[in-house]
Amino acid sequence: MPKVLKAYDSDYIIAVRENGEITLDVGSEGTVFVTGNLNIRGDSTAINTTDLEIEDNTIVLNKGEDGPGVSVGTAGIEIDRGFGVPNARWIFDEQITWTLGGLSGQGTFYAEEGSQKLPINTPGIVAQGNFYVDTGNGVISVTNTPDYEEKIFNYNNGVIEPSPSGTFVIDDDTIPNTKAVKDYIDYSFANTPQAFIGQGDTEILAIDEFHPLLDIISVNVDGNNTTVIQTQGPHGFTESDLLNIQGVLANGDPLENLNGTNIDIVEVINAFTIRLDRSVVGADVNQYVANSGTISKAGFQESRIRFTVEDTEIANFYNNRFNIDGIEIKNTEISTTESNSDLVLKSSGIGSVKIDDILEITAAPYDDDLLNIPVSPQQGIKLYSTNPGPGTTGLYYVNSNNRNDELVSKNRSLLFSMLF
Repeated sequence: MPKVLKAYDSDYIIAVRENGEITLDVGSEGTVFVTGNLNIRGDSTAINTTDLEIEDNTIVLNKGEDGPGVSVGTAGIEIDRGFGVPNARWIFDEQITWTLGGLSGQGTFYAEEGSQKLPINTPGIVAQGNFYVDTGNGVISVTNTPDYEEKIFNYNNGVIEPSPSGTFVIDDDTIPNTKAVKDYIDYSFANTPQAFIGQGDTEILAIDEFHPLLDIISVNVDGNNTTVIQTQGPHGFTESDLLNIQGVLANGDPLENLNGTNIDIVEVINAFTIRLDRSVVGADVNQYVANSGTISKAGFQESRIRFTVEDTEIANFYNNRFNIDGIEIKNTEISTTESNSDLVLKSSGIGSVKIDDILEITAAPYDDDLLNIPVSPQQGIKLYSTNPGPGTTGLYYVNSNNRNDELVSKNRSLLFSMLF
């Protein structure tokens, strides 16, 4: 039977000598129960136990603080790490001020070993809102992470390269490091030739919107987003462009459904590769007949090199002609680009305009001239050719006085002189 000592009518006090000890000895396996509250008023409390279980879900440290904040500056939990090794602590420090995301405060937590701040090992941080980082004069780094950049982009032997499906980015939500950004910029410069040379509002621009197809890389499982590689250099398309495709052959495979007009671009992967929003369900890229098909931009512009000086287009070089400020040169023909405008051959100073061969004047009306007789000039004369009249030459003139007549041949002039 347990022995019970009761003092129902008063408190019960056990007193020993000054600085003495009271031992409750229940053996190594026994248990001491305290059914009420336990209030320890000494300066220190030591618990020598292997397992400590506390039912309370909040532990209060620095209880009884009278000042605004922790008076001694810090409060926390310290871990004894054994002989010769500094203890580790989780500390709340009142001396640290912070300002993040429009909020500010005094005091925050950190971990330390002796006087050395410690990193935190955790698989993630849930910010439940915007996440702010204040590095002071420092940086955010992924030091000692092996080949971190290769976790951002697809690489081949240390160089950025599209995957077989034509993609660069492994995970859209991954933050790149400096090397990944540098490698991507290097790749872009090496594989995206610029279509223009320019400075200020003056430039030379290459325009080429018609390309043969080199290959069809892949289709996704739903048959959409077909990746196409262009030949004849970079394609120059943007994601806002609409494309027309024709001539794709695939031995009757659904891949031939690529042929069509006004096809959206889902993604411009690089200078030679684009992803298209075009359904080819059940298609087999191995059925593609190599080099079949062409692709062009809807609202196609004729391929050319355009010269712009001070924001004014002054020249265009096409594959069979070139225009310079109102003059077109095609094969051996020189003409004006605007109807009803004059083509002027002029020599400065006392020089002359010389024709070092036979001069041929074709009969009127001309290509886009509805008048058989030219309009009289403001000064001088105009020469033109039409059906021969009494003068038999077919060479006519009209002068600034609106006088129009035929130049007479030598024989006719003799005849006229005898008659008149």
